[in-house]
Amino acid sequence: MPVDQPDARRDPSGPAGPDEAQASRMGRRRLLRRPEPHSERYFFLLVLLLADVCVIGLAGGGRWATFTYTPLTAATLVLALRTSEARRRTMRFAWAAAAIAVAASAGVAITGSTHLNGYVYFMLFALLLISPLAIGRRIVMSRRVTLRLLVAAICVYLMIGLLFTFVYLGVNGVHPSFFAQGNQKDPSIYLYFSFITMTTVGFGDFTPGWSLPRVLVVFEAMLGQVFLVTAVARLVSLYSSERPARGAAVDDAVDDG
Repeated sequence: MPVDQPDARRDPSGPAGPDEAQASRMGRRRLLRRPEPHSERYFFLLVLLLADVCVIGLAGGGRWATFTYTPLTAATLVLALRTSEARRRTMRFAWAAAAIAVAASAGVAITGSTHLNGYVYFMLFALLLISPLAIGRRIVMSRRVTLRLLVAAICVYLMIGLLFTFVYLGVNGVHPSFFAQGNQKDPSIYLYFSFITMTTVGFGDFTPGWSLPRVLVVFEAMLGQVFLVTAVARLVSLYSSERPARGAAVDDAVDDG
């Protein structure tokens, strides 16, 4: 009487064999080691943001100063949105705002119009308002602490300082008495004041001259500190949850050896 041979095909619902378990562990290790997409763009974005800070700080207050840093700043913020995979509608608005800002800065260089300067600051402010939100969304969606995540957080911090720089410049363009120390036309002073406020250093060499600048200064100081607290807490939380997973992957590798 013939004996039934066992079916060589394994039931999919049954327990996994040793080969499949090993393949699953190797897949998890590859997932842990897989590089994040667009990481090189965040490094490039950080370099451009630092270049923006240097150019704005050294451009001076002449009629050509705005045209010196506006194209670089606009290109930096468009790259930030591209790197963060912003929506197509957002990208169209970003390209339009960047084009208007560059065209207006060229008009300022030719005519010396302070009104056109206001349009430049408004467009750069709009770009700076969108870009940190887009990068922050990517940070929140991340599940692992990577160098890409750390660089992205630094980029957001620099963008907050630049955002308030252009807000202060715009307010001074409408009401030229932003500082109690008198009208200051050099953008480097507003850049310096913005980052000093955000870091709550408070040297006291420049102080807001009336109510609106004081309110803006309060908001920047709070936003800078809240971002640091929340970003650090997020990174610590991700790192704490990642360590057991890495330890399990190392243990699996030792067992396989």
